[in-house]
Amino acid sequence: MKRTNPTKRSKVKEKFKGFSEKQLLEYPEVQTWLRTVSEKSAKLYIKCLEKFCNWCKKSPEQLILDRDKELKSTNPNGRTETRNLILDFRKYLEEQGYAPK
Repeated sequence: MKRTNPTKRSKVKEKFKGFSEKQLLEYPEVQTWLRTVSEKSAKLYIKCLEKFCNWCKKSPEQLILDRDKELKSTNPNGRTETRNLILDFRKYLEEQGYAPK
């Protein structure tokens, strides 16, 4: 019989449940960002942010932390991950018919 170490946690990934608009509005970073735009724009932006965060499976906070890390990188090729993520999302939107090509 194979013995397992009881102190090791299972590496089973939890299923990503996604973000709702309401959950995104709880992030201080999102609240600060939306204060800089009109109410009409804020409604559109939060819907777009919801699509983007659910597509890339990252919170607004994680996106900011990732970008901050990139900006501190001395490797020029290491500073494009967030930009590439946005470009990939744009391509996804085009393929889904949500954005013009």
